[in-house]
Amino acid sequence: MKDIEYRSAGYGSHGFNDRPYFFANRFPQRNYVAFRLTGTSSNRDAIGAVVRLWVGKTVMVRQVNPAGGYLSHSSRVVHFGLGDRSKIDRIEIRWPRGIVQTLVNPEINTLHQIKEPAQ
Repeated sequence: MKDIEYRSAGYGSHGFNDRPYFFANRFPQRNYVAFRLTGTSSNRDAIGAVVRLWVGKTVMVRQVNPAGGYLSHSSRVVHFGLGDRSKIDRIEIRWPRGIVQTLVNPEINTLHQIKEPAQ
């Protein structure tokens, strides 16, 4: 997954009155997995959902959080960089209303679209 970030530099951190610039990810491609969560009973954007990923004895945690800086927001896609790891043991999603959903051995290098289960 190539990452390109567009920025505008300027006075302080606001970026007013200056030319825009961008950063391009030029590092070697590594493995990843990403999730776009859609709430059904919880809020539609799954804000507040917590995703845990198990790879061997390593556990990684991400939370869907829309917060950002001035005039910005964060992506609601939950992204895990896996480096050279080629397999995920399992994913656990704790939805905002408390339901826990488990996915076993999800495919890597993929953006998964996940809907909140009814139960």
